[in-house]
Amino acid sequence: MNIRWLLFSFNGRIGRLAFFAVASGVALTGVAVVGASLRLAGAAFPETPADFQALAATQSEFRGPILIWQILAGWIQLAAGAKRLHDIGRSGWLNLWLALATIAATGVAVAGYAAHSSLVWLAGYLLLLIVLIYGLWVGLLQLFRRGDEDANDFGEPSGQSGTPPRERVLRVFEAGPAIARPAEVAGGFGKRH
Repeated sequence: MNIRWLLFSFNGRIGRLAFFAVASGVALTGVAVVGASLRLAGAAFPETPADFQALAATQSEFRGPILIWQILAGWIQLAAGAKRLHDIGRSGWLNLWLALATIAATGVAVAGYAAHSSLVWLAGYLLLLIVLIYGLWVGLLQLFRRGDEDANDFGEPSGQSGTPPRERVLRVFEAGPAIARPAEVAGGFGKRH
């Protein structure tokens, strides 16, 4: 398996084990990055509110590398999640929409808190709760649902190909009268076969 494809590409499919390995690797590496930045800053594990404030002050010099890691880790997680969703026949865009919805709901909650508006704060937290429950459902699908055994709209099983099979693509774009379209296209919009 090509590591660059596995970590950075949004095309193709991966199984449950590869998805779990990537997600676990990103989480463990994130812990190592934060731990190394704490060690380099000379900070101990915070135990009191004063320790958290001191940690925030000392960690400011490591914001750049941590931000770079967060962007890289986010890309890797979105790419692996998209390929895993492809494996179960769903669009990879679902991961991006969940991430954006989480950011938006958090923003509403923070704005309500900053404006001292209980109604906006509560609405933000309710939105966040709904998004997190839906995200948990998607996460459980990614971890536990068995992938399609045959080729689907996103390629061959287990990342063998990043595109649908050539014959299927060519059948869809065959020239001819509209009545003579292939059965799978004539079956209806969005129908999976």
